[in-house]
Amino acid sequence: MSKKGTVLKYVGVGIGVTLIDFVTYSLLMALIFSENVDMVGVASVISGIVATFAAYLLHGNITWKTRDPGKFGIVKFFAWNAFMVILLRPLMSVVFKSFTGLYQFGYMISSAIHLPFEYDFVENTGIYLLMTVVTMILNFLCYDRVVFGSADKKQREEINVEGVRKSGEEKKSKSKTN
Repeated sequence: MSKKGTVLKYVGVGIGVTLIDFVTYSLLMALIFSENVDMVGVASVISGIVATFAAYLLHGNITWKTRDPGKFGIVKFFAWNAFMVILLRPLMSVVFKSFTGLYQFGYMISSAIHLPFEYDFVENTGIYLLMTVVTMILNFLCYDRVVFGSADKKQREEINVEGVRKSGEEKKSKSKTN
């Protein structure tokens, strides 16, 4: 499959995973952490964990379904995502929380066109969107190059068959010389 086709599938699956992540994050911020905006990092971690499970299932069966991630593919996937969810996402959420001018501008526009959004919603959504863009780019690079490997299942089988043939030929030639 072409890189363009993989990117398009990744984006499509990513949109679905992002919706799962966003709904989880928004519900947490609205229902559980509504009184404490400083809990944005915790909400980010929890929604990220939920999204990670969805991402593994969907990317493995749709985006890179023709690739063989090898026996450590699942370990690489969850290790990368643990690093992303536990360290990078909370760090990004704290950094992006400091972009108050951007959120104030967004809130002014929202108010000017009479959208029913409170400032907290605009801020939380802005943090989430910025975090999502950076996360999606980093995840694509890691999944494509590290987690799901570069060879299709068929290519790996051909490489393995060729390796068996060569080792068999080497054994024959060694036995002839002995």
